[in-house]
Order: sequence, then C-alpha cells, then structure tokens
Amino acid sequence: MNWLFWQMDRAPFLGGGCEHFYAYAPEKYEYRINRYAMEVKRQLDVLDKQLACNEFIADLTADKA
Repeated sequence: MNWLFWQMDRAPFLGGGCEHFYAYAPEKYEYRINRYAMEVKRQLDVLDKQLACNEFIADLTADKA
C-alpha cells in the first residue's frame, strides 16, 4: 500500500513541478529548478533501491488482511 501512495503522490507532483519550472514557467528561478530536480533524483533513487532487491515495486502476493 505504501508504494501505491508513493506512486500516486510523489512521482506526478515532483515530475510535473520540475518540468513546469524548467520548461514552462515565465521566469526561470534557478533555486526552484534545482530543488525539484534534486527531489526527483532522490525519489528515483528510492525507487532504484526498491527495484534492486525486488522484481516488482510492490509485492502483489502479500496477504490482503
């Protein structure tokens, strides 16, 4: 369940924010661009660590108690 929330909450928000400030914002603020880019990198590192130890992001065979 944690990975579902990670996917639905973090990934679109951070990716969209990074893309907005980098490509579409009327004024380019280096701090905002760098902040979002570093947070996207951090979140992708979390995903990489999960996938390094697991074939899938979440275990679909876990008991559904």
